[in-house]
Amino acid sequence: MSTTTKRRMAQLIAHYGVSLAAVATLGSAFALGRVITVSMMGALVEKLGPKPVLGLGISLLLVFFLGLPATQSYPAALVFSALGGVGFGTQDATGPVVVSGIFTTGYASAMRGHTTLSRQFLNSRRQRQSRNRLRIQRQKLMGKMPMNLAKQTRSITWQM
Repeated sequence: MSTTTKRRMAQLIAHYGVSLAAVATLGSAFALGRVITVSMMGALVEKLGPKPVLGLGISLLLVFFLGLPATQSYPAALVFSALGGVGFGTQDATGPVVVSGIFTTGYASAMRGHTTLSRQFLNSRRQRQSRNRLRIQRQKLMGKMPMNLAKQTRSITWQM
């Protein structure tokens, strides 16, 4: 056990006035809430959608983060730990749905690294630059833009 973990455990023991085993039970309540929630939240995500379920999870995490340090009661701390586990479990259930919405080419290909957000950003930037170059060429051909302004615009486009 690391020094930081021992120090935090000692703080919890002093805060709640319980044994080391009881403090470890707080971690078990958190883990149990998380494991039980993931299997149930899948159906809830399909029924309600990911946003409401994610909002529920965030609100439960807020209750956990504010309630656990504020209470002096060990049974209440167990309840707050379980609620924190449920909050993290909802995030586990909604995560794949949210990620699949971000990666439009497919969740599996995104996880293999075929499409990344930075690559999508670079591709959209290249397409924008290409559209700008085509627009400038069209305007030069139609005679709507003086030649020296077209050169300045092209150099600005490349510097972006």
